[in-house]
Amino acid sequence: MKRYSPIAGSWYPGDPIELTAEMRNLFVDTKFGPGYDPKSQQKSCDQKLVGIGSPHAGYFFSGSVAANSYAHLYAHHQKIDTAIILGPNHQFPFPEISIFPEGTWELPLGEVEIDTEIVEMAKTYENPKFRDIVEFETESQRVEHSIEIQIPFLQYLYGNNFKFIPICYGNQDFSKISIIVADFLKYLIDTLHDRTIAIIASSDLSHEPNIARLEKNDHTMLDLLVTNRLEDAVNFRDRVGMTMCGYGPFFTLAKLTQLMGIPHNQLLKYAHSSQIRPNHRGPYTVGYPSVAFEVASNQ
Repeated sequence: MKRYSPIAGSWYPGDPIELTAEMRNLFVDTKFGPGYDPKSQQKSCDQKLVGIGSPHAGYFFSGSVAANSYAHLYAHHQKIDTAIILGPNHQFPFPEISIFPEGTWELPLGEVEIDTEIVEMAKTYENPKFRDIVEFETESQRVEHSIEIQIPFLQYLYGNNFKFIPICYGNQDFSKISIIVADFLKYLIDTLHDRTIAIIASSDLSHEPNIARLEKNDHTMLDLLVTNRLEDAVNFRDRVGMTMCGYGPFFTLAKLTQLMGIPHNQLLKYAHSSQIRPNHRGPYTVGYPSVAFEVASNQ
């Protein structure tokens, strides 16, 4: 099965030369990006990285913020074997959890291959609760953007020398979905301990016409995640009806970090669309997070 991009040429450049130039510009952006190209400037990190949280709007809006997460990932790992990308389904009421089972995704910077070894591990994972929520199918991810938008960052940094697993959330319930997927990811990390696995959680934050409400809710959520108050973050989102479109993937990665040791999460960058593109304001403003989910290096 080959999946072709439904968003190349609109959400991000469809020409490989233009896309490569755009990626570099996002990284060297000194206002909203990290301000350097990770491939030409090495940085060291003190903590053990579990995964990154990255926004998923078009690069014109959130690409520079997302670049902070990928610069941080590259500082930890100059080579990866597999990328596991967790993203919400914006399109249809499809399976609670969808895993794309085989084949390749063809994007402007080349084809990326599904890691079928991990797919088989998912199919044989012994937890019946996991088996109840997962379907191995392609239709729910055919036009979804939240996972694909992350891949050109990985291709820019690592070429096509990695495989990947797209895990798409049709249900983002914390207790029924996020905790169970986090357990599965912990199983993968423990079993494949000789491989470098990059885990990316894809989410924007609030979608609000009221910027003051957006900033208040976004900063509260980020503070709760960074200080490892995951249950409070779950309850806060429910209580205020926070319009965070990928809370399931973020909460999954936060839970996985708890399972891996003592969290030392950090906020890498936050900005919203009205700050980044003040002349392109629509009916609402969207918050964009870049977060590192980490544990202490001695864990």
